[in-house]
Parts: sequence; C-alpha cells; structure tokens
Amino acid sequence: MLATLGSLLRRHRRAAAALIALGLLASLAEGIGLGLLIPLVHHLGDTSSRASDSGSLGGWLASLFSGVPPDTRLVMIASAIFAIIAAKAALGYAASRLGASLEVRIGHRLRQRIFDYLLTVDFPTLTSIGSARILTALHTESWRTVQAVTTLLGAIVTSGTLLIYLVLLILISWRLTLVAAGLMIVIAIFVRSLMHRVRSLGAGVSRVNAELARRMDDGAGGIEVIRAYAREDYERDRFGAASWRLGELLYRLGSLSGAVFPVYEVLAAAVLIAVVLFSARTSTAVAPLLVFVFVLYRLEPKVKELHRARLELASLEAAVRETLAMSAPDSDRGRVAGALPLAAMTTGIRFENVTLHYGGHGNAALDDVSLELGTRSLVALVGPSGAGKSTLARLLLRFYDPTGGRILVDGVPLSRLDLDAWRNRIAVVPQRVFLFNESVHDNIAYGRLGASKDEVIEAARAAGAHEFIIRLPSGYDTRIGECGVGLSGGEEQRIALARALLRRPGLLILDEATNALDSFSEHLVQQALGELRTRCLVLVIAHRMSTVEHADLIVVLDAGRVVEHGTCRELLTRDGLFARMYRLQEASSWTA
Repeated sequence: MLATLGSLLRRHRRAAAALIALGLLASLAEGIGLGLLIPLVHHLGDTSSRASDSGSLGGWLASLFSGVPPDTRLVMIASAIFAIIAAKAALGYAASRLGASLEVRIGHRLRQRIFDYLLTVDFPTLTSIGSARILTALHTESWRTVQAVTTLLGAIVTSGTLLIYLVLLILISWRLTLVAAGLMIVIAIFVRSLMHRVRSLGAGVSRVNAELARRMDDGAGGIEVIRAYAREDYERDRFGAASWRLGELLYRLGSLSGAVFPVYEVLAAAVLIAVVLFSARTSTAVAPLLVFVFVLYRLEPKVKELHRARLELASLEAAVRETLAMSAPDSDRGRVAGALPLAAMTTGIRFENVTLHYGGHGNAALDDVSLELGTRSLVALVGPSGAGKSTLARLLLRFYDPTGGRILVDGVPLSRLDLDAWRNRIAVVPQRVFLFNESVHDNIAYGRLGASKDEVIEAARAAGAHEFIIRLPSGYDTRIGECGVGLSGGEEQRIALARALLRRPGLLILDEATNALDSFSEHLVQQALGELRTRCLVLVIAHRMSTVEHADLIVVLDAGRVVEHGTCRELLTRDGLFARMYRLQEASSWTA
C-alpha cells in the first residue's frame, strides 16, 4: 500500500518533500513553544530547585532568560512564545496551500490517466472489465485515491510531530515517558486488531460501489427499454438493493471507526491519570510536571490522528489498487507495434485466411475468410444476423486483431501501419448511432475538426439531413441533447452519416446506416454513395436489398464464412443464399 502510494508521489517528490518539511518545521516550532512554557510557569510561581536545576530541561530553558531583568522577563518569554506560535501558523498555512496544490495536480493526473485508459485500452480488455468499472474509478475511486495520498502525507507529518513531542517528553522526564509509552503501546495493539476488518470492509465498499455504478449506467442508457417493458419497479428494486448494500457497508465501516476513538479517549485519559499518580510518588517539580502533562495532552490527539490515518488507509486500499489498475499504460496504442504511415490507399485491402475467436476461444466469429476489396468501389456485406459482417468491420478498424491469418492494406500487413494514420483514413457510421451532447454543427464537424460551416452544410445535404436541421429551433446551432434525445432514429443516422461524409475518408464503413431512413432519404444517401465510390472504398453492411443491389461487389457471409460473392445479377442467377434472402425480402415488401 505504501509503495503503491509512493509511486503516485514520485512524479511530485519535490512538492511532497517540501510539504513534509513544512509540516515538520511547524511541529518543531510547536514543540519549542511548548518547551518555553516551563520557564513561563517557573517564573509565575514554581521556584523549587529542581525546576531551575541547570542540568534539567527546565533549568536550561530558564537560563535562556537569566540575563533579562525580572520586571521584563515575563514579557520576553511571552513574546518568544507568541513569535513561535506565529511562525508555526505561517508554516502551517504554507503547508496547507502546498498540500491543496499537490492534491489538485495528483487528482488531475490520475483522472487524465484513467480517461486516457478508457480511450485507448484494447477492446478485448474493455469488454472484459466493462466501461462502468472504469467510470467508477474515474469519478469515485480516483478521488478516494487522492484522499489516501493526502492521508499518507498527513501521517508522515504526524509521525514526525510525535517524534518531536517524544523527545521533548524524554527531556522533561524519561521516567514519566516510559510509563506513558507503555500504556500507549497497549492502545496501538488495540487499534491494530481492527485493521484487517476495516481493510475488508473497504474492499467491499469499492466492489459494491462499482455495482451501483453499473445500475446507474444501465438505468440511464436503457431508459427507453425499461419504460417500454414496464420494468421501472424491477430496476428500482435492483438499484435500491445495490444502494442499500453500499449504505450498509459504509454504516458498518463508520460504526467500526466510530467505536475505536471513544475507547481510545478513555484509555488516553487513563494514561494521563497514571502519569499524574506516578509523578506524585516521585515528587516531580510542578513546572516540568505541568508542561509534561500538557505536552502529553497535546500528543494524544496526534496519536489518535495517526491511528485514524492507518484505519483510513486500510479502508482506501481497495480504491487505490482499482484506480491504479485503471490508469495503467497497457493500452491499445501501447500494444500496437506498427509505425508505417499511410498517405492514401492505392490498391485495396486483402483478407488472407482471417479467423477471429472473441476472447481467444469459442466458436469463430470469422472462419478462414479470404477476400479482396478494391479501392474506389462499393462493396456490400450481407448475410444473416451473427454471420460476421460487423466483426469484419471491427477488424478493419483494429478494434480486434485476427487470431489467425492476416489483413493487408496495399500489400502491407495492417498491424504494421501506424494506428492513428490508418484510422484517420476511415469514417464509420455504426449500427448504434452515438451523438454527443453538443450542437448539430459540432456533431457533424466531429468528422473533421476545423471544417468550415459551408463544408458542414454540404455534408449534411449529401446525407439528406439539411432540410430537417434548418427546421430545428436554432438550426445547426441546436443542442440535440444527450444521446440524440429529441431526434428520430432516421435523423440521428443522417447526422452521423453527414459526420462520416465530411471526413472525406479513404474507407467508409456503413454498418446498417440506412436501416432507419425513409425511401426518399435513402435515395439521397445512395446518390451520395454513388459519388463517393469514385473516390474511396465504401463498405456497406446492410439487410435491405435496395441498399446493396447496385454494389460493385456483394459478399455473402454465413456463420463466419464467405459463402458466395459477386454482383447482384450474378448472385441471383446462382440461386444461393443471397437469392433466397432477396426473394424473401421482395415477397415481404409485396405483402406489406
């Protein structure tokens, strides 16, 4: 745990060292101020020889003011104590400012690293851990990790303060210090016995917190399905159960921590009483005894604070480990070795015996696929659901790598190409459209940052979106809402298509991108595709025969294999799977 938090502080080691130094200097100033209470109390009335013995701490401190006239000695001692208190306050303020700055920088770095991990982690890993877990680390566990770092730094300063107080107590009376230390060890053993239980509860809080985040994510993302199936009560119960489990764990953790310190205070009071009784038997001078008891009284909250820090670090251990796991550099970009740039695609794409098993096992999503896709053409992928059409597109995007075979772009293995350079040549309209909670203009311009408004409008016209956009309340400046709320499915698809067309890609992938369009809009899109096919490779995944019948090449997949390919006319004459699908859809349209 300490090594893990130390790795977070390594980048900020100078600031952390300065913070600890300021804290220790403030503690040292406080210790000196407490020591000066001895000559102050002695001057006010304790004139016993033991208090002023030159061999004792009290005598040495009193000798500091021996040359000061008696009538001004009290003022000098009080002024020295005040100056030290002021210095301690200034050091404490500087430490608090530096600590706040350090928290901000560490928190920002952690959140940035986690968000980078979300953006770049390879898709198999993202699928296995789930985005909800990463988001929980981002907006909850990262803050708890910063809290753990702050607690650790505070514990280091507190430990230094305790050492300073301990030295002061030994100088005042080593016998009384031994008595107090023995009793403090008993308290430490009591607190240690609770550490394992607190650590276990802290791990449970992190686990249930992630579950609650999943429930929230499902509730927000699946609201239409929930209401359509009248599952509000069901989802309310599932969310309530997770929320209650989290609250229960937090209550148990709070109760356990809350039980520690009342017991601690009782034991600490017993220590003070024991010290006073022991000093009475040894006839300790009044001034040193009063200061010893006062220092011990000031020391006990520091011991309590140190125990609290240990308990808090134990409860935050799971959050720290989860945060660091989600901010590791193991990402999509980290595993890609390719560095070859790609200015433009000239000859096309070739699949050579490509096989893909999701997760490395189970039935193949693609099985020994060999295929050539030429540039400046319209290629359609058709087949039953689950045939592997979208999987083929994911391989082209390098969301996944083949488990067998290879993909060549202009004769170069896709894995050797620079990933950013390759993806910058691609535009995608996915089956499930995602629109950002921004203006219509910004959503379209996302395809090519920096595009002019005229270029955005031109792309919208090509996608058949311009007419409905200008009817929106603020036209292209209309904020469309989270996930496209307020737009129909067809309108969302047309905006996403405009975004892809604006990109001017070398490879355009349309994954069921026209399934929600009306006939007129589909006709406009087909016109745009007819123009695009002369400039780039257009890969269309569709079930509508009207979308694919004019393709230069139709590839028919079934159960992860290419079962036939050719033009629409050629495939109809072969009377294979495509012909059966074509006739079935044609019959359905006549029936409708």
